[in-house]
Amino acid sequence: IDIARHQPHPPGYIGYIAAARALGFGAGENVALLRVNYLTAIVAAMVVWWLVARATRSRGAATIAWMILLSSPLNWFYSSIAEVYVTEMALTLGVGACVWAVIHDAADRRWSILLAVILGVTALVKLPAAVLMCPLVLYAIVRMPPASRRAFTVTAVGALASVAVVFAAVVGIEQLWRLSVLQFEGTAVHSALSALRLRALNRSLRDVAYSTFAAVGAGTLLMVPLRRRPVPDRVWRIVLTLWIVPYLAMCVALHFPKPGYALPLLPPLVLWAARGFAGASARRVGLVASAVALLNAVQFLAVSPWGAEATGGGMRYAQKSAGQKLRTELNSITAVSLHSIRRRDHLVEWLVRTAPAACPASGSAVVVGADAVLTWRHAMFYLPQEVSVGLPLAGDGILIAPESAGPAAGSGDVELAAPCTVLVGREFQFVEPAETEVQSAMLYGERIAWTRAPVTVRVGKAGRLLRIRTATAPREPGR
Repeated sequence: IDIARHQPHPPGYIGYIAAARALGFGAGENVALLRVNYLTAIVAAMVVWWLVARATRSRGAATIAWMILLSSPLNWFYSSIAEVYVTEMALTLGVGACVWAVIHDAADRRWSILLAVILGVTALVKLPAAVLMCPLVLYAIVRMPPASRRAFTVTAVGALASVAVVFAAVVGIEQLWRLSVLQFEGTAVHSALSALRLRALNRSLRDVAYSTFAAVGAGTLLMVPLRRRPVPDRVWRIVLTLWIVPYLAMCVALHFPKPGYALPLLPPLVLWAARGFAGASARRVGLVASAVALLNAVQFLAVSPWGAEATGGGMRYAQKSAGQKLRTELNSITAVSLHSIRRRDHLVEWLVRTAPAACPASGSAVVVGADAVLTWRHAMFYLPQEVSVGLPLAGDGILIAPESAGPAAGSGDVELAAPCTVLVGREFQFVEPAETEVQSAMLYGERIAWTRAPVTVRVGKAGRLLRIRTATAPREPGR
């Protein structure tokens, strides 16, 4: 895991970063990544129009599918952030479109070749996405005629060999396997599968439901009752099931850290919704498409999440009032908005401006709590000369230097021998002698504090900054 090489997850988003560098044209990395997002979002909209038009023989249904995907609040949100999820969605849509073409145009071997190529590109961009699409690809292989199956096999072997060579050159196959196992074990410990944690399962189900709402948008949900029941199609049902279930199972049972994980579910949901408008009149199609675009745009542009005062902030969920609980739940939907993007931009600008001014010495430490809106990845990217310490939900402090990365000694205390330390989070406090100078500032409920005294980071069970103790403070008995 090396942020300098864009590897937040093993083996990193190699194809995504390569595409950004190819489209950079002298722009900064963030701008180049946004260009990739915009391009893949446009291509995804074109592919979904083509697929629905071919599958339903209805330009009206294709137009509605195109509008749902193009106006999706979740699509807009992640198209405006330098993250991989929109590109992942477009590639999974490409795999699904090729699978449909392989099944319905079996005589043309070009579709099986293209399917193997897109699957290889998906692995380069995000390896777990390619793995999750394998059940759908296996179904296509079963439906292929022998000639197409041979063409697919030859192309797939070549594509996978090329991917393996790239992985070996960038991260190493043995290292990739080791990091993948560590990541899976760390994720599984906190998943709903671990000891049948019903509370975690409940939280995952709600998060997936809210993110799905944000993906299709209010306009689409309100239009669903207007769709007609399409003619049953067994192949469509199997394709959509094999497309949705692996992603859904991963999100619900194993890992759902943020709404972007639900974005690959958008294309199959769009296909399901649009099929019900096959054969609709031009007037009906125009009204539905316009309503979807308008309501989804309002949801993204005009709605903003409630603040900490309205939701109860860091108060335990069980202690919140009914109104605070409702606003907390709705924030999972309204957080996917333009307001949230601007707010995070302001926080990043604030961090970049405040941290170097507070700790101008090179090699200072930046400690970011798991409860912070900003993350240690923000600190690593925007403050490359500092040492970033992230406290993730895994409960262990992770010390990440600019050129290398690796876990610290484990949960407990992490000693920082830095000339100055910046602390970012919401729930932490200092225990220090009176002569130690600690300064702080607040923005949007986020707190930045700094001290020039050496500090010890004590990690809590949830990975939060339960306490930041300066090195000169006396230890409590038994601690």
